[in-house]
Amino acid sequence: MADSGGITALPLCLATAQGTDTEILEGARIADLGLARASGGLVFARKISASGRKGAITSGARRGLFRFVYILQGSLHMHGMAAFGSGDALCQHDFDETTVREASDDLEYLELWSPDTPEARRLFHSGLRPFVSRDSPEIHHVGTGPRSFFDYRDLGLAEATFGVMEAQVIRAQKPREGGTGWHLHSMSQLSFGLGGEAILGCAGLAEDFRQAPGTSLCIPDGVVHNAHTFTRDYAALQVQFPAIYTTEPAPPPARAAYCTESA
Repeated sequence: MADSGGITALPLCLATAQGTDTEILEGARIADLGLARASGGLVFARKISASGRKGAITSGARRGLFRFVYILQGSLHMHGMAAFGSGDALCQHDFDETTVREASDDLEYLELWSPDTPEARRLFHSGLRPFVSRDSPEIHHVGTGPRSFFDYRDLGLAEATFGVMEAQVIRAQKPREGGTGWHLHSMSQLSFGLGGEAILGCAGLAEDFRQAPGTSLCIPDGVVHNAHTFTRDYAALQVQFPAIYTTEPAPPPARAAYCTESA
């Protein structure tokens, strides 16, 4: 894992998104995942159903500092590279007509993107190392994260961003009575549902959040939360700011008002 060099957590508001707030661009469906609102526009997260339209990939955002893509289904063909399929990830400075060759009709992917602004340049001041991460069974490791009842796959974003952020896929390995237990982190995070279902409690939410595929939850650093229950097939893509952080157990919170947004 990259050295964070004293990088602090990205300030976030608590935010939820159901993945149903979509817009149409270049024939593609784009669902906002709430990270742009939660981060004040520093980092965007979107689920994109490209429907085979290459223009949706190259025109889906203004020129930015980087673009990270995690393939949910279908395939993406880049010039000079083997095709990317479900579970593969890549991070580049940005995509354009010279880098994207074609997309399958069923292509869906999660995208993280940061605009080229002075604030974002300060956040990503060390630059970016482009990378590719191909999915395979041997790169999922049980017990490398704080919860041994999940397995974890590092997607390479910590090294690419010099510790500013990391992305990982977590998958449930077995049910657990009482879930993860109430805890907090010194990082802020986005959790995006990939499979199965989890019931998440979080200080500041009026009721528990049901995380199903396509839904997302942004949690600020220091906010107490708990995955009360999760199905055996539960899986999520989690993005943390920064890549190095601590996790501590905590007592259950009172349902109190907090900086909360939802979509």
